[in-house]
Amino acid sequence: MQFQTARLTHWLAALACLCVSVVAQSKIKLDKPQKIKDWGYGIRTLEGWDAIAIKPEERFVVGHWKLNTDDMKKRGLYEEYQAGSYCDLSILRISNVTVTGKPKTEEELKKEAELKKKLEISPELEKLLNPKSFDELLSAMHKDSDKRWVRKPFKAGKLEGELIEFGADAEAHTIAYFKHNGIEWAAWYQAFEESNRKTYRDWYLKSLETFELFEPTNSDVIAMARKDPNKLKGEEKREALKSSIAGTPGWYAIDAKHYVFLTNSTNKAFLQQIAKDLEIVREKIYVKMFPPRNEEEPISPVRVLDTESEYYKYGGPRGSAGYFNPRSGELVLFTKFEDVTKTNSMAYCRSVMFHEAFHQYIHFAVGDVSPHSWFNEGHGDYFAGMTVKGGVIKFEPFDWRVDYLKSHIREKKDLIPLRTLLRLPQREYYTNAGLKYSQGWALIYYLRQVSKDAAAKASLDGYFKFVADNIEAFRAKKKEGEGSDTGGESVPGIPGIEIPDFEDAKKVEEILSQAVDTAFKGIDLEALDKDFRAWVEKL
Repeated sequence: MQFQTARLTHWLAALACLCVSVVAQSKIKLDKPQKIKDWGYGIRTLEGWDAIAIKPEERFVVGHWKLNTDDMKKRGLYEEYQAGSYCDLSILRISNVTVTGKPKTEEELKKEAELKKKLEISPELEKLLNPKSFDELLSAMHKDSDKRWVRKPFKAGKLEGELIEFGADAEAHTIAYFKHNGIEWAAWYQAFEESNRKTYRDWYLKSLETFELFEPTNSDVIAMARKDPNKLKGEEKREALKSSIAGTPGWYAIDAKHYVFLTNSTNKAFLQQIAKDLEIVREKIYVKMFPPRNEEEPISPVRVLDTESEYYKYGGPRGSAGYFNPRSGELVLFTKFEDVTKTNSMAYCRSVMFHEAFHQYIHFAVGDVSPHSWFNEGHGDYFAGMTVKGGVIKFEPFDWRVDYLKSHIREKKDLIPLRTLLRLPQREYYTNAGLKYSQGWALIYYLRQVSKDAAAKASLDGYFKFVADNIEAFRAKKKEGEGSDTGGESVPGIPGIEIPDFEDAKKVEEILSQAVDTAFKGIDLEALDKDFRAWVEKL
């Protein structure tokens, strides 16, 4: 009897697993056709897959989709969630058409060759940065992929190409490859290797069979896509930034004088309002408090994703609510916080925007230099507490930091002495970050809004002026001595990325240290620390 019961139990369990598998399979369907007219291609992706923003460094990607795993996560289906996180579709376009333009001089070619040698750019890295073909890119991305893959003829409508399949790491790759009018195209699906053939492969093939090519409707998009926005200025940069979202359905741009908002937010009215508010804050606060040493009028990108989940898929650091990428110059946010009301979500988005926009502005105003973190992050949080209504700006304590400090004090925990806080380099500031961020905010708020000590209040402006003056003078001297700006060298083939000059980095550290010495000269730090602590304990 026990044997029969065990067999029956085993059979029922197997049947249940089979049913789950069938249900999982039956849920997969092809979505409606996606027509990316600006790039001239179309495909039916899978239902429940979201269009994902293309990152500035993804040079050959013209379309990106990922499986939406939000429901799996909410329902606690963690195995399915982990497997689903591998599901990815990228559309790649590699053009071998010669780009006309001003040829490089012998001196420029020589400098580029010397830089490649200096950076020890290997042939493999060169293939990754500047591939001559899709096969070269694929081999550079996945070593020995040519020894793993299976290739066979493949048709998508009238298009004839190849199907390429191989495994790498924990992923199974299914690629439809085509060459048309001198341009290589790849529709590239990925899945978790354990669920590829069982669940996804057949549907990937059905989707790839719908891939089509047609004449693009906007040749300007393709021309702009070849350009690095970081090397452009004015309206040309604005158009290049707007062209970058051409391959992502549901995305649109909002123009402001100094910003281009790139977003897929469903709350367009909110996006239009915060774009106006950021311009007001820039002109009335950032520029007046921190006069720029850069005379050009910047155009800065602000990417706002609709949901927190999309933000993380784009690459947002876990646990963060926004970030500024100094390499691309891009500020990245999202509008819908999980498990938070719509009103609070919008308030949080504003706070994060004002914080990160300050970093973006300082990067422009001083140029590739970050002040001490107590100053940089402290001011970011100081601005995060701002409210903007009808063009009127008010400063309020930033709730996130106030709540942390209140809890910290209730638990009778100590604060960091100002002598230490003022000298912390960025890498140390990010250890035990909760306290340091909160105390950095508190110091800036105290000196700007609370302290009656004129010398202490003036220390913040004195610190910034010293940093800006000396960085500007240092660069001018180097430029005069060497005939060019040697703050960093562009890496061939990687738009927006520079290798810093380590002599410059050392000099910047010296300037930052001297800035603290100068700004707080004559100020009794022990007395300031005592008064500051007393204020924090009463928050």
